Amino acid sequence: MGTCVVGAGSSGDAGTDSPASPPLALAGQRWLLPCTGPDPAVPPDPSLCMSGNSLQTVTLGGAAGQHFTVTVRIRGVFEVSPFTGGTATSAIGWYEGGTIGDNYHSDARLTISAPARIYHLNYSLAATDVVAPLDYTASFTIDGGATAAFEINGQDAKQLRNLDANGTPLTIPGVATTPSPYDGQFLQLDVVDVK
Repeated sequence: MGTCVVGAGSSGDAGTDSPASPPLALAGQRWLLPCTGPDPAVPPDPSLCMSGNSLQTVTLGGAAGQHFTVTVRIRGVFEVSPFTGGTATSAIGWYEGGTIGDNYHSDARLTISAPARIYHLNYSLAATDVVAPLDYTASFTIDGGATAAFEINGQDAKQLRNLDANGTPLTIPGVATTPSPYDGQFLQLDVVDVK
């Protein structure tokens, strides 16, 4: 767990946005869920590993009266799951509000304090038995001075290993990890536009 407070002078990878824009504090944030050990079942399932939860926060600079519409690109390798009670914007990826639809898949989410919203980043119409490569864009609003929490809830202390259906670890072009391929699941947020 970690906390990072970033002010209005932060710079980052933000396309056409000004380097002084408070939403740049979001640029390059990551959700990392490393494998911490083998599956403890007897016999162990080689497609699973032990994992935990993760939380880090970023506080934007700017004044509370400022409002920004931020477009982000989400890339990574993560297990996907259905969610309920909210709104999907596509068949896979971004899901606003609601809760995860089971008690064993990991939930990667972005929680914004103002305006108060929760966005899940690993939505799918149905859960899968292998991780999925994710690469999509989404837009949301955030106020100056708001806090963004980057959280993973593993639910059952296990996760799917970073392996495709053929047992090959996945990497994502433009997303560097240590180690590479990453021993676990990961997502990266890049800011591509701010209005």
